[in-house]
Amino acid sequence: MNGTPDSRVHVDTTRIAANIAAFHARAAIPVRAHIKGHRTLEIARLQREAGARGIAVTRPQLARHYVTGGFTDLVAAWPWRDPQILDRFAELAADCALSVHLDDVAAVESLDGAARRYGTRAAVRVQVDGGTDVTAVAEAVDRARNLSLEGIVGYLDIETPEQATRRQELARILADSLVETAERLRADGHPCDTVALGGTPCVDTLAPGITELGAGAYPLGDAGLVALGVLTEKDIAVRVDPGGTGLLAECGQPWHPAPFVRLPDGALAPTHICPLLLNVTELHTDTGERWPVLAPVTA
Repeated sequence: MNGTPDSRVHVDTTRIAANIAAFHARAAIPVRAHIKGHRTLEIARLQREAGARGIAVTRPQLARHYVTGGFTDLVAAWPWRDPQILDRFAELAADCALSVHLDDVAAVESLDGAARRYGTRAAVRVQVDGGTDVTAVAEAVDRARNLSLEGIVGYLDIETPEQATRRQELARILADSLVETAERLRADGHPCDTVALGGTPCVDTLAPGITELGAGAYPLGDAGLVALGVLTEKDIAVRVDPGGTGLLAECGQPWHPAPFVRLPDGALAPTHICPLLLNVTELHTDTGERWPVLAPVTA
């Protein structure tokens, strides 16, 4: 861990609950809670209690922690092509309802082969980006014996200051494109019940036809979301002790390189919440609890 030995990360449970409730109401469609924004069972449970439609994970080992903790609706929200990782997700599908983001025909075949070996079934969401042959991937899923096509998903990736200022416009363009792609798939005879849009900043620009919003940073918030106009500074539910600058060294964004802001009380708030959570083992709550943060994994 970086930072001074006594540096702590503090969270305000009242703000967390308020942020979750406000974001879900603002979205007006089901929210898929991506655990990368907190990496705790406790906050995931608060999201579920507030109506989140399951959780999103990236690694099978992390997913296993949540399944063991009682979560049964999971999305593997990264288009893996590594056969070993796909094998572990296929095994996990014995214990939960699992959907997997895929953008490659060979990956579909790999996941299907693993699912057949384990006797499990999984759903697929075709991850749409500029290079994805959506029709080819959908057809590969149709041919698979142990997979079913659930729908499509796209993610808003903000990389530059110019994109940050246009985030609502870009989110709308992406949402409209996803809806059009879903309509084409349906016209060609493919099922496409789920049309999911990923990215907390997309909450204000959901187009008709988007059925689910994937978001991770909204319970704790961060200074990046404040800079984008998604949250206000008072909504940030996480504080780092003033001496904890080392914990925040990797918390900048490509469009906002400064890794933290100093709040009026002297505490620090990360520009990007997710990297901070890779450097800490627990969150200290205002109610005196310590919430374990799940450690980084590579599998």
